[in-house]
Amino acid sequence: RIPPVPLLVRKFGGEHDIFSGPRRVGYLKIPDEGEPSGEVLVSEFHEVELDVLLKSNAPYLEFFEKMSLSLLRKLTGFDDVIVPWSAGKDSTAALLLAVKAYGVKKITAIYVDTGVDFPCNLKYVETVSRKLGVRLEVAEAHVDSALEEKGLPTNENRWCTRMKIEALYRKIREASRGRTLIVVGDRDAESELRSKRPFVRTHEEFTQVAPLKLWSGSHVQLYLLKNNIPLNPLYLEGFYRLGCFICPALRSWEIMILKNNLKLIPGDQLNLFKSFLRCKGERA
Repeated sequence: RIPPVPLLVRKFGGEHDIFSGPRRVGYLKIPDEGEPSGEVLVSEFHEVELDVLLKSNAPYLEFFEKMSLSLLRKLTGFDDVIVPWSAGKDSTAALLLAVKAYGVKKITAIYVDTGVDFPCNLKYVETVSRKLGVRLEVAEAHVDSALEEKGLPTNENRWCTRMKIEALYRKIREASRGRTLIVVGDRDAESELRSKRPFVRTHEEFTQVAPLKLWSGSHVQLYLLKNNIPLNPLYLEGFYRLGCFICPALRSWEIMILKNNLKLIPGDQLNLFKSFLRCKGERA
């Protein structure tokens, strides 16, 4: 049993410390492959209420928001603003910041449907786009249709990523109404590559800005909740990163969750997921 509002601190090698308030109450070891393991270190812990957590972090959230909005508002002269939206916390927070900086009329959010996404992702972007009043466009990558020819994606051959990026930029060019700014949810803590990118850069023929570059993952989630934006249900199931259910980047933790909760997979694609498990060396 872990606290209802835990803080997981991700370290190197798949190790995660679990905190309840300031106290370390357990740890998890999440390998890329194999079985996750962990231990609860205390018999009792103080349960931190979400309202208390939001209140204690309010000054930091206000600082991060002020910093990010200042960056965005310095970028002027654009006819429209496009936010690639995965349904994850970072791109959702980037969308919220873009709305606050530029207003909803300038914003277009683009979600790429690969055909092997978790169904709740599309439902989530539809729900939140209505809540924000933002125009939502859905690009089709058709990864599902290419599986017979290309086989399942692997860490060595992520052909699906290329299809997804190509579909995204086709839709961006289609939706663009002039000089376009792209607002992305990249954060330094995600990878060494992203940490080396500047706040503002040119990618393809577009200006791209990363207003969340210095944010932590926990502050991103708290920022959404502070603004009454719900988290994607997959986070509440225990997912760290969202995407497709046959993604080679899924770790042992997410695979364990899926095996124990098959309702997250579309019923007509269960056999595909079982093939994916066999390729990962997992028991279907």
